[in-house]
Amino acid sequence: MKTIKDYQIEYLDCCLSDYFQGYGTYCTNYDHCATGIGDNTAETYNDALEKMADTHDFTDLDKEMPCFAKSGLPEVSIPEQAEDVNETPYIYVGIRYNFVMAE
Repeated sequence: MKTIKDYQIEYLDCCLSDYFQGYGTYCTNYDHCATGIGDNTAETYNDALEKMADTHDFTDLDKEMPCFAKSGLPEVSIPEQAEDVNETPYIYVGIRYNFVMAE
């Protein structure tokens, strides 16, 4: 069983996918990261959690990570005028984390 040791949750940006700079662990104390994408920060945060669960087979991630309301993320949604353009911008959230193998 894997347990989250420490983590950092960040609101990254709202931009077109062509302009997203990416997200990683270089020059940090973290070994892993997950990026979520969506129309609002709540959806995006849950997407990042799903990627963490899928990548590392976490079984109790909902108990180890805070819910969106306690994540410290701002409540952001894509502006309505942005939906009229040819390419829709997305909101990005990143989670950097370390985990340990628990017995």
